[in-house]
Amino acid sequence: SHLLHYEFEALALHVAKNNSMLSHFEHSLELLLHETLERSPNRKTLLPRVIRFLQNFTMYPEIIVRCARKTDVSYWDELFSCAGKPMNLFTLCVDNNFITSAG
Repeated sequence: SHLLHYEFEALALHVAKNNSMLSHFEHSLELLLHETLERSPNRKTLLPRVIRFLQNFTMYPEIIVRCARKTDVSYWDELFSCAGKPMNLFTLCVDNNFITSAG
């Protein structure tokens, strides 16, 4: 999150892609989103950057859906205004066989 906070998006993506094979990688991306959404004092600026960053990964819709399930409903408008419509994300989950997220 520090790299994204300081607008080093290309470096953050490079580091992430080099570590994408780690077993906890997807969970780390989910935590990045959750922490940004619920705890970042700079959420308004940082959340769109985090969403753009996450869109570089095929598991993007699954990360959004799993995060939304664990996030207080009061944050959903802000999350989905940046991440996309819930029905579109649901469709992407189904299309990519992310059945556990879509169900």
